[in-house]
Amino acid sequence: MRTGKEPGGRVPALDGLRAFAISGVVLFHLFGISGVLVAGDGSFHDRAIFTLFGNTLDIFFIISGFGLFLPIVRSKGRLPRTGDFLLKRFARLQPEYWLCLVVILGLMAFVPIDFGSPFPSPMVILIHFLDLQKAVQLLDPDFVVGLFIGGGALWLVPVIAGLYLIFPLLARMMLWSIPAAVGAAALITFAWKVAPDHLPGLFQALSGHQTTDDNIRLIAADQTPAYIYSFALGMAAAWIYNLADNNRDSPWLGRGVLLAFAIGLPVYILLSFNYTDAALTSVNGIDAASRGRTLALNGLAASTTRMVLILALILGPLWLQRPFAGRTAHWVADQSYGIYLIHLPVAFLVLSYITPPQNGTVKAFATWAVIVLPVATAYAWCSRRFVGLPASRAVNLRLQRRRSAG
Repeated sequence: MRTGKEPGGRVPALDGLRAFAISGVVLFHLFGISGVLVAGDGSFHDRAIFTLFGNTLDIFFIISGFGLFLPIVRSKGRLPRTGDFLLKRFARLQPEYWLCLVVILGLMAFVPIDFGSPFPSPMVILIHFLDLQKAVQLLDPDFVVGLFIGGGALWLVPVIAGLYLIFPLLARMMLWSIPAAVGAAALITFAWKVAPDHLPGLFQALSGHQTTDDNIRLIAADQTPAYIYSFALGMAAAWIYNLADNNRDSPWLGRGVLLAFAIGLPVYILLSFNYTDAALTSVNGIDAASRGRTLALNGLAASTTRMVLILALILGPLWLQRPFAGRTAHWVADQSYGIYLIHLPVAFLVLSYITPPQNGTVKAFATWAVIVLPVATAYAWCSRRFVGLPASRAVNLRLQRRRSAG
């Protein structure tokens, strides 16, 4: 059986999946901005959009765990130094995010538009630069994450940072026992999601009794503990992939992969219906995705099914992998982080000078896509080329010099 692994060990199909995970959120937001997606409407196309794009970020967390743990599996359990690992992750995550914050602050200061929020205080800015905005939101539910115009996207960064911080410990647990590590991660995610329902007094005390139990439930759904299970699943998938890849000529592998895909896809769609039903209870559309993510058991099952489908795809025949591999998928995946960070600020910038239609038509969506995506993509390329890559190279060079000196 052939797989799409390149000589350097990269798994090309993951590029397309990562691009889909991030780009799906961007398209989802454009559906909302253009009026195609209407809060609480419940029409067929609303349900289809939520099913396809409503929670694609979960795929990103699974792929992140996979990509970080696969080199450890291939090296037979050799763990990187914790400090080196965190420094590399810092260089990958923070510089481009900080640049985006600077751009947002510039827009708020100089672009003539009513952003619906006053210019943030130095403390609010510092909280965002330190990736503390989601933690602060637990204490202050009225805290505006993302400096208002980036809130629909920038909440992701502190979640990822939290997962990076726990990765060294989780990796050690995985090397000791993968079932135990995945089970512990499932327990943490499940307990975190149901805690606001069973321990409302605790969360209300944290928030100073300044908000509703429902709002606390939504805030908790987008915190790091809610994604530990997805992250751990990706790490477990890396171990399974490496084991299967070493036995790629087995006829049982080919049959098992196709069977897993045939069963996993309809199950995932059914689970997505439950997510969509919860999301469509939103009355403003802003919290719709978070409402879907509050479903504890459904979320665990959906993440598990996504992991199975990802494994089936990257271990499957080349015809199944082809739409997710290739140079285009690789290029889009490279720019996806920057596109994700900047697409909402670009949309606000558009609103400050022109008024594209927001009447929910296909033309309205196409107009927004044609305007926002090229600008966001150009920004993402510059961000990666002149900020992200130089930061990563500088860190790698520093670590190489230190190793050479030692």
